[in-house]
Amino acid sequence: MMGKTHYSLGILYYLLFCMIQGFSLANFPNGKIMIIGMLGAALGAIFPDADSDHSLINNRNPVFKVSNKIINYWRELLKKIFAFIFFAMPSILIIIYMYRENYYSIGLIILSTILFILAFNGVKVGEKIYIPVLTYVLKSINSGAAKLRKLFMMIIYLSMASASIYFSGGNVEGLIWGVIFIFIAIFPHRTFLHSPEGMIIVIIGVMYIEKRLQIPNISTAFSIGYFSHLYLADIFTNSGVPISTIPLILRKLGIHSGLKKYKFYMVVYNILNKKLSIPLIKTGSKLGSIVEGFYVFFLFISLILVMTRG
Repeated sequence: MMGKTHYSLGILYYLLFCMIQGFSLANFPNGKIMIIGMLGAALGAIFPDADSDHSLINNRNPVFKVSNKIINYWRELLKKIFAFIFFAMPSILIIIYMYRENYYSIGLIILSTILFILAFNGVKVGEKIYIPVLTYVLKSINSGAAKLRKLFMMIIYLSMASASIYFSGGNVEGLIWGVIFIFIAIFPHRTFLHSPEGMIIVIIGVMYIEKRLQIPNISTAFSIGYFSHLYLADIFTNSGVPISTIPLILRKLGIHSGLKKYKFYMVVYNILNKKLSIPLIKTGSKLGSIVEGFYVFFLFISLILVMTRG
């Protein structure tokens, strides 16, 4: 699901929990705490996508925003230059040929004109219609830009991890956030942060922040937002959410190859290696976007009904 859908769901689910009588969040000291709680829920709802370079939480970050803007600018410029040359060069060669041979064919003039016009729209043409060489190069430029964004993201998060650990002074919260930032940098999207282990570790880190800032219920609000992202949103997509990232870690460390000969291990491994998914929508599809909109609207109406009846 999209980032905007996630933070909308996080806030709405948080407010619904607040309406439940007897729930600890229902007792607000003042309206300010409720607003802070909504912000905490929104942050929790988008945090699981922190390991994606095009996620909402990273794109709203000033550092990533500037770097992505620069990378995207050069990506589009390179694509336009190559596409222009790809179509303009044969057009120019045809004109030179007609001039040198003193042979001005209507067909060649029309062809040269068409190619020259295509030169100014080459990127759109090459991305919509498969054209040998052109389409391949355009895809390569896009792929290279994506890898560059991912690399920059890894460098930033590893730097944040180093700073957290270095300046922690031995404090547990600094070490925990250092580990979280390292995992964000090295793990692929929809793995660690989308797993129960990731959610628990991040929430523990937020609990330490809550204790230090002395703002009540932030970790609870954050937990509601985080939980809504995984088990009240992404679980309904075809991608689903992992039961655990332990199998991935075992494979990356090379431990899996040595243990797979044991039957009991493989039984546990196969269970943990599965994903929880109720595939009602396909991620990124138009139908999925429509369903997401109805989901948010339904939850909003439910909140209104609960508030009016309360």
